[in-house]
Amino acid sequence: MEQEVTAQELKENAKWISDKFSTNDFKFKYELTDFNHIDQLIDNFHSQVNQLDEATRTTKSMNLTVLIGSYLGEAILNKYTDAAWVIEDTSPSKIGSIYIRLDQDVKTWPFAKAYKRIVDKTEERFTHYAEEVFGQIKAIHEARIAAEKEKAKPFWKFWEKK
Repeated sequence: MEQEVTAQELKENAKWISDKFSTNDFKFKYELTDFNHIDQLIDNFHSQVNQLDEATRTTKSMNLTVLIGSYLGEAILNKYTDAAWVIEDTSPSKIGSIYIRLDQDVKTWPFAKAYKRIVDKTEERFTHYAEEVFGQIKAIHEARIAAEKEKAKPFWKFWEKK
């Protein structure tokens, strides 16, 4: 029987990436700029893992997928405090059942992205993905601020803009 993963474990995975790969020249800070370094880590991983047998390569790829997916998710949570990990038991693969809910109707799957980039090698670089997600976060935040301002405006002053 598989052990259920918790949001705390995902946070610890992300911290491990930050601790392990930060250097004097670069510190991981859960920011957009980190993802260029994540892409470099994955490129280095791909060049090193090719010499391994398939079973070892698969195990290492899945481990890296979990670590990088955790880091990506925590970076999103750091940027947008209203977001939350959602861990469901509806997917045959545990990775597919973990996602970030940005808003009621907006979700992103950091583990699926990591899997496609690391294992399938089919996805574009993390830098582009992070820019898209952080752009969505900014749009959601701006829409909420606009809605709050509109709500705060007295109904009899409908012609005024706040």
